[in-house]
Amino acid sequence: MMKSPWSAKSDFVISTMTRNDKGAELLYGPLFFNLSTILCGTIFYKTTTGAVTMAILTWGDGLAAVVGQNYKTRQIYHTKTLAGSCTVFIAGLISSLIYISILVGYQSISIMHLVLTALLATITETLSPSELDNLFLPFVIIVAHFVLA
Repeated sequence: MMKSPWSAKSDFVISTMTRNDKGAELLYGPLFFNLSTILCGTIFYKTTTGAVTMAILTWGDGLAAVVGQNYKTRQIYHTKTLAGSCTVFIAGLISSLIYISILVGYQSISIMHLVLTALLATITETLSPSELDNLFLPFVIIVAHFVLA
């Protein structure tokens, strides 16, 4: 059976945009990411909760995949690497401070609260399945924000 000329292109796209070369990851990841951004943009607009959620989800989780793929360190859980997990924490914390300063103002945060939230987000991202981390991550960050407040 002859392969379609589109097959090679779609294989390249899938291997570029996924960690495990599974097309299903392209469905769940972007879907849950968009649902999270809609939630933050409507319900948590210009709040510390929304700023921290979007910062960790976009910069922390987004850079974790890039760093984890490019700097092969010890895998700590399934496909998650130590470098990727450290990136979630560091990039998530720094971007949270930036997002809060731009959207809300520093008077509304506690640094310890922010560090604990970033740590919980790091643990969640590390332990959650790759295709569901964009669902679990915002949930845990939002719950942590209200519990730690």
